[in-house]
Amino acid sequence: AGFARMSRGNTGDLGRKSRTVSGGLETPGGGDDEGSGSEGDEGLGPGQHEAAERIKTGAEWRVRQQVDQMYQRLVGIMFTTLEHMAACDPKHGQRLRMENYAYFAESMRPIVHHHVGALEPYLVQAEARMEESTRLYVQQQLEWGGFWKALELSERLEGLLGVVDEAREVAFQPGCSASEVKSLVREAMKDSPRKLQKMFGRVRKHLGASSLAFRVWQRIAEELHSRCSRLQDQLHSCYSGIELQPDPEQLVGMVRAAAGQAAA
Repeated sequence: AGFARMSRGNTGDLGRKSRTVSGGLETPGGGDDEGSGSEGDEGLGPGQHEAAERIKTGAEWRVRQQVDQMYQRLVGIMFTTLEHMAACDPKHGQRLRMENYAYFAESMRPIVHHHVGALEPYLVQAEARMEESTRLYVQQQLEWGGFWKALELSERLEGLLGVVDEAREVAFQPGCSASEVKSLVREAMKDSPRKLQKMFGRVRKHLGASSLAFRVWQRIAEELHSRCSRLQDQLHSCYSGIELQPDPEQLVGMVRAAAGQAAA
């Protein structure tokens, strides 16, 4: 009986020392009790407030993961579709890849760096594929423009220089006599200004007056200068009296002139 009375007494005291707050939670405290701080005024005690923040943060993190996964699936589908379309078009496939990967990289770079870091691997992939397709597109334009025979000769001479004992022995290899090489170089470099003007017109037709067209034309100039400089050195090493005309510096001037004439 004594235990029962003590229990009822304690229960009454607890009831008087508790109050109900919105949401149905009960927190200890009367008006003057210690511990009734700002957390109690907000309806959550210190532990409950921390738990609520954890729940909110966890929910936001799960949503962020789901959104990132959705972006990744979407971009993956885009890249797969683009590669399939390019493979089905041998004539324009590299241009299709170059234009679309360049557009993706330029458009998404600020978004990836500031908002959607999960797409950074795709940005790196797009930039690498853009570089690859640009290199192949430049090669296609050089082939179309008629310079490729001279550049192929350079590749052949490079291979022969790796196996002969003396550079002058190259002239005795099949298809590499002085007369054959002289005729090939003269034909490949003939009418270079006209060839470059036509090539520039073709690039503009493909890419318009865009920053990509400008970058591609710069790459064509760099490729011609580099490859023709190497060919000139090879001709000097392997033959006497065979000169590359126009020489690499003159060729770069013609590349710039072709772009300037089209702009005018």
